[in-house]
Amino acid sequence: MGFNQEAYYAECVALARALETVAKRTPAPKHVTIFTDAQAAIKRMAYDELEPGQKYALEARKHIAAL
Repeated sequence: MGFNQEAYYAECVALARALETVAKRTPAPKHVTIFTDAQAAIKRMAYDELEPGQKYALEARKHIAAL
C-alpha cells in the first residue's frame, strides 16, 4: 500500500481485489457474497467522483461490469 495510507484505503483495495478474484473465475459464478464491515468503503464503490479511494472504486466497478 505504501506510506501514509489509512485503513480506509486497505478496505477499498480488499473489496477491489475480492471482485477481481471472482471476475477471473471460469465459469463466472452466478452469485457472489463478499463480507465486510467497512461501510465507508462499500459506499465508496458506488460512485466514481474524484475523492480518496477513486482508483479502487473504478477498479471494483470494472470487475463488477465483467461479471
